[in-house]
Parts: sequence; structure tokens; C-alpha cells
Amino acid sequence: MSDEEIIAAAREYAKDFSQAGEQSLPIETLPLTRVVDAAVVYFESPHHDGRIEVFLDRKSGECLTAIMSPRNAPSKS
Repeated sequence: MSDEEIIAAAREYAKDFSQAGEQSLPIETLPLTRVVDAAVVYFESPHHDGRIEVFLDRKSGECLTAIMSPRNAPSKS
């Protein structure tokens, strides 16, 4: 996918944040975009109900975001 196609797809997923009620963040108010190649590292165990997902910039190793979620929840990636 081109960067433009990736940004368009991301805008579709980001619509949920625009409709989050009191904590909404309309995508239209965020005009700056960047596309990075990322790696997602999952930390899981059959002994725990949760998992940790760490999203890293593949080139620099910078942490883009990290989340903790139930292991059976759909992945954000």
C-alpha cells in the first residue's frame, strides 16, 4: 500500500475516536500525519488472561505505543 492508502485506511479506523463522546478527538482536528514501518511485539502466556502489545518504529526502535489487553481481545494491528 502507498502512504496515502495507509493514511486513508487509518482515517477509517480513527473515526471511532471521533465518536467517543466526552473524550472524543475528531480526526479532522489532526492535520499532521506520518507513516512509519512498525513492528508489533506481543507478550503472552497461557497462564495469564492478558497480553502486552508494544508497537516499535522498526528503524529506530522508538516506542510508538504500548497497550495491555485481554489475551482473547482482537488485535489492534
